[in-house]
Amino acid sequence: MKKALLFIAVGLSIMGCRREGPEGPPGAPASFTILDITVQPQDWSPFGEFQEPDYQWTAGFNAPEISQRVFNDALVIGYLIDNGVAYILPNTINFDGFIREFSMIHAVDVVEFIVKDSDLESGPPEGPIDYRVYIIDAQARVDGMEDWELEEMEQYVDMMNEEE
Repeated sequence: MKKALLFIAVGLSIMGCRREGPEGPPGAPASFTILDITVQPQDWSPFGEFQEPDYQWTAGFNAPEISQRVFNDALVIGYLIDNGVAYILPNTINFDGFIREFSMIHAVDVVEFIVKDSDLESGPPEGPIDYRVYIIDAQARVDGMEDWELEEMEQYVDMMNEEE
């Protein structure tokens, strides 16, 4: 598993998103997809009533990578990326006398980022915010596995046992 994580590096840039995958390295028991999403100031929409406890800003994006099967069986983790540091979501940052909460929700075909300030009246974030979403699907299989001979399957099992 540790070796598989090393292969999550380079992807394609499509409309502000990098999508990678779906298969991990040969023999890996998991499949990875990475979405790099930059939320621009104009992407935020208010949610809730101004100065009320539910007042926050949301930015939703299509994520066809999150199918019903992925929603049911995969692990979806979001990170806020700031100056080369990844902060797992949800996360809380204290600054200028108030608290800003960053979080993420997802559903089938959708990922949504949320920003909520403790003063319940701040506007949306003023600059772009980079997020990274990892979709880790442990149900994935190795391409062509159904055609393997017994010897190939035994080699695969041996390799997996060595990695443990």
